[in-house]
Amino acid sequence: MKTGLNTSRTRFQFILGIVLYCSFGILDYFMLPIHRDFAWLLRYAVVAPFCFIILGLTFTPILKRYTKLLVYCALIVGQLSIMAMLAVASPLEPAFYGYYVGTVVMLLSCEFMFEFSFRHSFFYFIFSIIMYLIIAVFYQKMPFKENLDYNRNWLIGNFFFFIFIGGISLTGIRHLMKNRDEANHANLMKSSFLANISHEIRTPLNGLTGCARLLASPETTEEQKHIFSSIINTSSEQLLDIVDSILTMSEIENRRSVLDLTEIKISDFLYSIVQQFSFQAEEKGLGFNYDNLVTPDRDAILTDARKLRMILNNLLSNALKFTDEGSLSFKAGFVSDGLRFVLEDTGIGFSQDHADRIFESFYQADRGYSRKYGGNGLGLAITKSFTEMLGGTITAQSEPGQGSIFTLTIPVDSK
Repeated sequence: MKTGLNTSRTRFQFILGIVLYCSFGILDYFMLPIHRDFAWLLRYAVVAPFCFIILGLTFTPILKRYTKLLVYCALIVGQLSIMAMLAVASPLEPAFYGYYVGTVVMLLSCEFMFEFSFRHSFFYFIFSIIMYLIIAVFYQKMPFKENLDYNRNWLIGNFFFFIFIGGISLTGIRHLMKNRDEANHANLMKSSFLANISHEIRTPLNGLTGCARLLASPETTEEQKHIFSSIINTSSEQLLDIVDSILTMSEIENRRSVLDLTEIKISDFLYSIVQQFSFQAEEKGLGFNYDNLVTPDRDAILTDARKLRMILNNLLSNALKFTDEGSLSFKAGFVSDGLRFVLEDTGIGFSQDHADRIFESFYQADRGYSRKYGGNGLGLAITKSFTEMLGGTITAQSEPGQGSIFTLTIPVDSK
């Protein structure tokens, strides 16, 4: 059984539960005056010793890892003991009507105190309802005794109270587990990111420090100095990109990033971006096809130029990074719902099942490509966030080894 708590904490909670269960024996004196001896025998001679045996088993090397399962079995026994008290209670005893509350307490302790899985909590909930109905109908005979209307209403009320409490608690458990899983996933991704980013930072730092030492050497020639200076410049730019990505993501997560709308000429804007990446594609031996379908009458638009530039830079940079041969195709034009950009490449691609995950923060850190292609795993997360800030959408289509297609659509006011 999976658990979110360590064994020591579970043991402590179990001991606390045993103490509380035993302390309720005081209620037996008042609530079961006729059958208190039976209740105490059951409580102190059967259930409590059984629970302490279970507690002892959790310290054995073989059964230690099954602590939660053992505690779960003890809770079932505890619930059965309360049901037994209800079964023997006389209508003249307050427990006849009142001890159903104890079954609810056991239910809540199972679902919240020990944080069992949803599946185990749901089983305990169904088990408790069925057992209560069996006791109430076949042992207490509530629907058939005197005060028929009162007993029937009491039974129906208790049943729906069980449903209400169980429904709320199970819904709460599902939300808690979902939030816990998301938090665990985020922590895992951040840990992977830190491990990956240390590699990404170390590479340009090694270039900086190594070339700086060589530049200081009197034996270094002018040609070598030129080469080392170029490496230092490239390494500095890599470091700057890494730091800029981290700061940008921090602004997004802390909601400090705001829109700065300005009017731009989209054709000139795109040309400056395309010129840079077409040159890089040529250096890598890749083809680069650019198709601008924006008509002159709609060339002026109102948008956040910095964010749009970063979105397109990230997409084109990724396409270049993961494409070793073939070409890139970049198109821009207006559609009914805004300005659309389509980027196709012939790169390594990815499974379509991961089409949404690639926009998660630190996703790159979880991929097998991270060491070969580099990257900090924040580029597409920033792209997605900025796209949503602009009110747009972005989708990805791909198959492994078949390249990928990214489609970006943003609403704009053309002038």
